[in-house]
Amino acid sequence: YPQTARFKVMAKDVLSGIQELTKAAIITKGQYYPPGRNPPVGERKLYFFIEAETEAAVKAARKELRRSLEEHAAVAAPAEESRYGKYKL
Repeated sequence: YPQTARFKVMAKDVLSGIQELTKAAIITKGQYYPPGRNPPVGERKLYFFIEAETEAAVKAARKELRRSLEEHAAVAAPAEESRYGKYKL
């Protein structure tokens, strides 16, 4: 996912909105590593830790996080004609 989409989903207002909607606690854990790089031993890649009273609430929070990430990624994706450069022939 694009960096801007990840930043927007990890923002406090987005996470708190999802938490209020699903009644689940969402915590960001781990550290970001670029694609192709593996974390050192004992470390984990960036992830969301979701905790709730019921499994249904966890699934709802996960679904809402994924929907929000897809939505922000679609907005952050470059237009087809501007993807390769800023000049046109």
